[in-house]
Amino acid sequence: MRNDEWTVALDGWRSWLIAAHRASGTIYQHLYRVGRLERQYAGRSPWSLTTDDIIAHLREGDLSASTQRARRTSIRGFYAWAVATGRLTRDPSALLPAVHAPLGKPRPAPDEAVEAARFAADVRVRVMVQLGARAGLRCCEICRVHVRDVEADMLGWSLRVLGKGGRTRVVPLPDDLAHLIVREADASG
Repeated sequence: MRNDEWTVALDGWRSWLIAAHRASGTIYQHLYRVGRLERQYAGRSPWSLTTDDIIAHLREGDLSASTQRARRTSIRGFYAWAVATGRLTRDPSALLPAVHAPLGKPRPAPDEAVEAARFAADVRVRVMVQLGARAGLRCCEICRVHVRDVEADMLGWSLRVLGKGGRTRVVPLPDDLAHLIVREADASG
């Protein structure tokens, strides 16, 4: 059963994150990670936790450095919000040690898998595979592509992409892929 203090605190932080225009996925991840802290210390108030309690939480389980770093970031954000809004006078997460996670290594799909997907799938899937493989889009960016984002320019074609953090960027688009997107949009009506 959820502790009322945690419920009120997490609801308030969620409202803060929404007001700051954080992406819904980001909000979900932050709340999930701090929710894990809540579950570990369910019988205690979020305001009673110490730096040592939080360190113990971060050390629990066999976490990768990147997972531990993400948890630390969310917990730091939660307690920074608590101090900024007067719920706490001292941030118990302020002295958490930095977590140095190695940079992730790219894991592109093997060329054989991309080629098989390009020829075995329907047109929409072929477009999606090619946007990832040839234009470097992330899956969440691919699902937002619309024909109105394809633009002819002086060098050929470009695609306006709404990326992480709500940032828009323009990526060059090979002519055949641009024509495929436009053709598919015309065919689907």
